[in-house]
This record gives sequence, C-alpha cells and structure tokens, in this order.
Amino acid sequence: MDGGIVETLFPKNKYIIVSLPKFNKTADEVKDPVDAWLYVLKHAHEGEPLPDFGNGIVNDALNRIKIENLDKTTLNELEREMIAKEEIECRLAGAKIETRFEMVDAMLANDIPIEKIAIISGISLDEIKKRRAQR
Repeated sequence: MDGGIVETLFPKNKYIIVSLPKFNKTADEVKDPVDAWLYVLKHAHEGEPLPDFGNGIVNDALNRIKIENLDKTTLNELEREMIAKEEIECRLAGAKIETRFEMVDAMLANDIPIEKIAIISGISLDEIKKRRAQR
C-alpha cells in the first residue's frame, strides 16, 4: 500500500497509519477495499463522480453520504447551517475582540455547545466558560 505503514498493536486489532498525500494510486490501480477508501478520502473533495470499485460495502457507504440522497428537510437545515456559519466566519474575520465576545455571548444564549463556540470564534474554552459563568 502506497503511503502507509501497517503495524499490529494487538493480535485482534490492526491499525493503518496513512500519509494521504503519498497515496498516488489511480482509480485503475485500486485493487482492495483499503485502497478504495484511501482513494475516496483523497479525491472526494474534487467534486467529480467517484469510480465504482466493485466493493459493496464501499459503494453502500458512499450512497448513504451522497447529498442527493438527503430529504428536503435535511437539505434545508444544512443550507441554513452553512449560511449561518459562513456569515459568522465573515463577521469574525473583521471583528474586533469586543465584537467576538458579543457573538460568544449570543451563541451562549442560544445554547450552542462551548466547543463549537470556541471553534467558530477563536476564543479559548476557558474564556468561554468564564463568560458562561458570568451570565
């Protein structure tokens, strides 16, 4: 397998550590399920249809995650979430620290998990916990 090291830590478990940039097999060179998954992980973001590798498990998993298989309610919810996240990120990019804290306070008021707030705002978990305790 290109780019991977196979190491047995326990007799019943096998862990594969992969450097995905080093995985350079073409779709025609993929012969086993591990390579199929690596190919999908490396190329899924490109927006092109992924090949059928003839592996039922891989194909079933890919079909479950395809956006066209989602119901209208889920699609609408995802779209609203994407728009809100993009808007928040745009505002944060140009925001002063005081504005970031205002946004943190607003997200706390809407019961958004503090881990998610930290990621979105760039404010530390400790600082967010302090602000939550002050409310």
